[in-house]
Amino acid sequence: MYNNDNSVDLLAPIDTYKANYAHQLQQTIDAYSIPMIVVGEAIQNAIDAVCEANNTEGIINICIDFDSQEITIQDNGNGFPKNISLLYLGGGTKDNKKLKGKVGVGIKVTLFCSEYFRVRSNLGNDTWRIEIKDAYKFKSLPQLKIPKYLPPDPNPIDKLGTQLSYRFPQEKKILKEFIHEIIDTTLPKGIDKEFGKSIKELNTGLPSPIATLLTVFLQRYSYVGDTLELMKRQDRYPKNGIKIKFNLKCSNPSIYFEDQIAKLFGDKKEQSFEIIPKYFCVEDSLKWVPKGKRKPLVFNDKLGRGGSNLERADGFNILTFNSHQDYESLITNKKGNLPNKIEYYRKHLFSKINAIYLAIGRIPDFEIYLPGGSRRLISCNGIVTSHNIDLTRGQNQAYVRCFDLIVDVDAQLNYGKTQLTSTRLVGWLRDYVNDAYVSVIQNATSQWVGKPANDIDDEDQARFLDKDNLELPDYTTRKIPRDENDVIGLFFEMTGRGLFPDYKVFGLSQRNRYDCGAVIKREKDTDSVFTPTDHRDLRTLEFKVQASELIRDFDRGTKDSRDIDLVIAWDEGNYSSKNYAIYDIDQSKAYTASPKRVFPSASKFIYDARHGFEVQVLLLKEIVFKEKAKYAELSE
Repeated sequence: MYNNDNSVDLLAPIDTYKANYAHQLQQTIDAYSIPMIVVGEAIQNAIDAVCEANNTEGIINICIDFDSQEITIQDNGNGFPKNISLLYLGGGTKDNKKLKGKVGVGIKVTLFCSEYFRVRSNLGNDTWRIEIKDAYKFKSLPQLKIPKYLPPDPNPIDKLGTQLSYRFPQEKKILKEFIHEIIDTTLPKGIDKEFGKSIKELNTGLPSPIATLLTVFLQRYSYVGDTLELMKRQDRYPKNGIKIKFNLKCSNPSIYFEDQIAKLFGDKKEQSFEIIPKYFCVEDSLKWVPKGKRKPLVFNDKLGRGGSNLERADGFNILTFNSHQDYESLITNKKGNLPNKIEYYRKHLFSKINAIYLAIGRIPDFEIYLPGGSRRLISCNGIVTSHNIDLTRGQNQAYVRCFDLIVDVDAQLNYGKTQLTSTRLVGWLRDYVNDAYVSVIQNATSQWVGKPANDIDDEDQARFLDKDNLELPDYTTRKIPRDENDVIGLFFEMTGRGLFPDYKVFGLSQRNRYDCGAVIKREKDTDSVFTPTDHRDLRTLEFKVQASELIRDFDRGTKDSRDIDLVIAWDEGNYSSKNYAIYDIDQSKAYTASPKRVFPSASKFIYDARHGFEVQVLLLKEIVFKEKAKYAELSE
């Protein structure tokens, strides 16, 4: 490891590694994102350092100089240890689980991406300094030597702590790529839309739009975005917290960026601002709304069983869940039932969950007040991971983007501190959140954001999944229904494909009070029903996007339950009423009759408590699920 000339070769820390070391370095660099290389890892180390120090307040100063392509970060921790092995890939001191990572390799990634790298450390009773040049050329360098014994700093930093400086090669344009990734992540629909438009109109208290975007990016997509601090569960910070003080320098942004991005820097060549390590949420951006300007309200209404207890409101409903009882309430449906995996959750999962954060709101509001819109993610002891939670279950997927969710767990992270080492735990967390969505969240969100279907606007379009694909490859109808015409079109295409052989529709009309008449063959009926002799032989049908929209019509008096036999809808919906409710078909009089009087494929019914009438419900979404299952079987 050591050479006779009192130097050490960073490209050959151990002889047996020499042949593979450059390849190993490149693989590790490829595993890290540009934001992590530019500031993420250095900030992470600085936060960990101030948490380990015996200070009442952690202070981290960061300077990003676009002209020199140089970053400088200084903290008031205990100082970078005088241990040369920490500069090798794989060397690390992160043995404290509260410090989140498996081993400290990230700052070495930054080192080997830089053309200049300097560490200055004040340990109180000792100081040292080292400079490394052209490490980014490691693949072509025969060796990269540094002193075997770290030399003292001739002009030491004046306080206990570490100062880290590194400069990227101009030709790599790493800082330009860094800014582009921030913008792509926080403003996915464009600089002048949604959140991008908001930060130009609101009083962010930050010196420029680019300062705002950097802040929210770090607080929502990096180590700075501490989710436990958001949920008031973080206990490792100094008594008075941590301040991260930024200084951005850019003499002429137009040299480095296209005009639209250059304008985000404003007209100041140098700008300073301060942030704290905490996950960015809607409550933070709502503080930016000027006094006198209308803004969404924030509520903290507790959820009832199955997601009940919420009423439609303009704003956000924000809750934090901290106990095993809370976690169980999130998977208890309206009937009080729990999922099949409840015993495993109780024995193995709940003890690993630190807390859960849930914010419910409308899609447009999330996109206006959150960079990148709502998310559903896993964090580990406060650090945001790359594990997004895909919601693949639930009868109504229209509300998936209507809530912001964090599940924080006590676990171990991988080398890059972006993923849990236990894929099994990730799987169980995803199962749990899907159970929560099916049992509680989809109902809670639908009650919160629901509004009359005939008030069509952008929000309604968002509610219905932005017309996501049906994923039925051979169908002419490609999108999920958004209006009644879509439902009618899908029904008739399915009929043409032989899915409803017992239905024959007559007189479809948009001018009459009801949509159409039909003859329907039920159990024990003969084919003679298909040749009606009188209009009284026809059943009255209604088409709706959501079956509960018909209940709203009943309440308004525009439709009468005594006149309608069947409603064909995409899904059930969530409109509530004192006089009407939707139940499973096996509770209906038609189901218990002998022979059964249930219409083919009807799975629900609307019960009119005032008159005792029943309107059966056929949900096309359920039929689509069955069709998709058939396609899946055929493809296997």
